[in-house]
Amino acid sequence: MNNHLKYIVKKILFDQIFTRGRKYIPTEISNPRYQKTFTKDRNICIVYFLQDKNTKPKGTVILAHPYLASAKLFYLEQTYFDIYHNLGFHVLAFDFNGFGETKFIDFNFQKDIEEAANWAKSNLRTNVIIGHGISFGAAQMIRMAQNNSTLFSKIIIENCLDKSIHYFKIRNKKIITILLYCICSIEIKNKKTISLN
Repeated sequence: MNNHLKYIVKKILFDQIFTRGRKYIPTEISNPRYQKTFTKDRNICIVYFLQDKNTKPKGTVILAHPYLASAKLFYLEQTYFDIYHNLGFHVLAFDFNGFGETKFIDFNFQKDIEEAANWAKSNLRTNVIIGHGISFGAAQMIRMAQNNSTLFSKIIIENCLDKSIHYFKIRNKKIITILLYCICSIEIKNKKTISLN
């Protein structure tokens, strides 16, 4: 299958599985203290809130959003930015690919976290990077930490379900149908392959 066709198939699956990601309503960030940028490689949208130039930051907290249409704006609507900023940290929230202002690329959400963290290390120049994920963001933070345990000094996991499949099962019934179809297709293909040998 060529790359363009693979992308189309992944995009269709993404649109069926992550329906909330498609319902994002762009909102202007009204607080002038918050800055917005996009990373180079994966074009991940980042919003950040820096300590004053006269204050030495304790580090940077990177916020990984839950499975909501508001994506990174979830943290701006809550008090997370102010809490961490008042504790002396730079604060950064980002959109996973396919959510918010970040276009869909693939299902490798751990790369989105890594890119946001590497952007923070390069641009904010702090040695201490703390990851904080909620729900879907927490699950992705755990998966990322399994593969790259040195990227964050600490991670905070909030309201995380036990397994990714459990998460999608209770959130979206379509995922079960798609997964069962894929599993059955692979099983049939394997049986055909085996019988030909």
